[in-house]
Amino acid sequence: KKANKKKAKDMVRKDKAAVVRGRQKRVASADLDAMSRWPLSTCYIGASWHERGCHVRAVLTRYHEQGRLAAAYFEVDLEEHGVLDAWQRADWKSGEFEDFIGSLGEHVEPMEMCEPGLVKKLIDTAEPMTQDFPEGWPQAMAMLWDVAPEGPAFVTGQEPTGEAEKASVGF
Repeated sequence: KKANKKKAKDMVRKDKAAVVRGRQKRVASADLDAMSRWPLSTCYIGASWHERGCHVRAVLTRYHEQGRLAAAYFEVDLEEHGVLDAWQRADWKSGEFEDFIGSLGEHVEPMEMCEPGLVKKLIDTAEPMTQDFPEGWPQAMAMLWDVAPEGPAFVTGQEPTGEAEKASVGF
């Protein structure tokens, strides 16, 4: 009898947890929809973005007038793999986002400010190369829905190594 009572309580707890998770997903989805409509703000791209086949990170931000900041992060390999990582995060605390960009610059590569269109162009270039999209891809891409690709072309692939290969691409 005690075991059945415990089993019933466990089932109720699991059901409640499932309901809460469902609500959280719906709220997160609604929040993402709202955030993706906030005005575009400062964007960043790794300093090596102009190199052939670069492995680069890019961040697009949206800022709400009440001080909320949302960001979409992308890690891209233009040599051969395309998009390696993508995620979206909302409600950065004051100074937290700046610390994040600073740590990328310090530990990975320097980050430069850029126009949102350059981030979009990077993603549009990497997307066809991508075999397996990261889990956060849909949420990160939702932040780019209204951004038009702009800027110089990205060069994919490896640097030519042999003389014949260099001649064929105009070196």
